[in-house]
Amino acid sequence: MSIELRYHPLIPNRTCHPWDCPSFEGVAFEDIRVTAAARAGDIAGFRGDLLRRLSFRNISFAQAPRTGWSCGYVDLASFEAHGVQPRLECSEGPARRAAHGTVIGVP
Repeated sequence: MSIELRYHPLIPNRTCHPWDCPSFEGVAFEDIRVTAAARAGDIAGFRGDLLRRLSFRNISFAQAPRTGWSCGYVDLASFEAHGVQPRLECSEGPARRAAHGTVIGVP
């Protein structure tokens, strides 16, 4: 699964204001069982335009994927992840993968 905010490639280092940013709010993923996947998922908002009210509940994989989650640029105050295996952790900045598929945020 890939969830990403992307801007046109000809607009380098895009910054936006509340009135001209794409929005991504209030999206929930619930009660999902994945039967096969090479990677858990990639989730990426954009610097200055975080994914808001993103919720994951009861997400599991029949077999653990080789690659875990990657999750960055998410509004942590409104983010929820309950009953998600492998564990999903996001950051308000860019994400990087840690050993064994666990993802940690970059300070």
